Amino acid sequence: VLFGGELLKVGLPKTITYIPGNPFQLYKVASFEGELASEDKLSLIIDGTLVAFAAGSNVEEYVTPEGVRAIGPLSFYRNTTLKKIVISEGVTKIRSEAFMCDVSDDTKLEDVYLPSTLDTLDFYAFARCKKIKRFYGDNKFIGSDGYALFVDNYNKCDKLVKEYFA
Repeated sequence: VLFGGELLKVGLPKTITYIPGNPFQLYKVASFEGELASEDKLSLIIDGTLVAFAAGSNVEEYVTPEGVRAIGPLSFYRNTTLKKIVISEGVTKIRSEAFMCDVSDDTKLEDVYLPSTLDTLDFYAFARCKKIKRFYGDNKFIGSDGYALFVDNYNKCDKLVKEYFA
């Protein structure tokens, strides 16, 4: 597979200490192997950052592993089966386009649970996720309607409302 498609397993050596973004964003990876893989083999974690999720795993509900402190850019991109994501306590950052939905995919993400520890929500974190019904959690980013997200960080976004997902 040279560009796009499906990969059954991906393994990376422990010597890798940084990956900018999700190098597998154009592939449907079924699972990860090796020392950088999460215990459930569904995530690739480097130095506390979840950099890639197994978009080809057919998982409908997912809880981020303990010890994850950040969700990296495009880490859940192209996932078409995930309906519910619970971002565990301890996660402080969700990077740009982390859960961005692809316009050509039939994305199913409906419920998002944000931790109270979250202090940075980057731009377009949930862009084009049109099926999200509600955000849950005791968090400063969630509006009283459970749908609007309020962001006040270095990106200078003031308010993200329903049109944000269109």
